This record gives sequence, structure tokens and C-alpha cells, in this order.
Amino acid sequence: MAKRAEYKVVIGKGGFKDLEKQVSDLMNKGWKPLGGIAFNATFPHQSMARVIEIKEPSKPAPKTEKIVNKKPMDTADAMRMLEGGI
Repeated sequence: MAKRAEYKVVIGKGGFKDLEKQVSDLMNKGWKPLGGIAFNATFPHQSMARVIEIKEPSKPAPKTEKIVNKKPMDTADAMRMLEGGI
């Protein structure tokens, strides 16, 4: 199965209690927090990421690109992949 990285930013518009609930719900669905809490327009934000397996095969890599990493990805690997490091 192919793997795909997903990323989202959770906004606690109702303050910390709202953010805590949203982050907890996402963690129970396999998401992991990345970094610490940030503030924008007085609302707390938390970035979240996860790697999921998808049933449909992903598009093959271009012939000039080599995929070296064959081990299962964790969140850090997924973030490196998103940044073009893998």
C-alpha cells in the first residue's frame, strides 16, 4: 500500500479548552502534534500531522528520482518527504 502524509492546523477559537478537545480528538484518530502552540489573532493554534496508508497506488516516481527509503515512515520522515528531503 502507498502512504500519504497529511498536515493540518487546529485553531482553538473557543480558547485553550476548545484547542485541547480538538487536539485530543485528532490524536485519538492517529494525528500527532508538531511543535508547540502558536498564537495568531489571540487564538491558539496547533499543527498536526499523520501518515496514512491509501488503497490506490500512488503515481510512480519520475525516472530521474530515486526512492531510497524503503522503511515505514514516521511523522518526521513524512515531514522530510513533504520538504523534498526524501
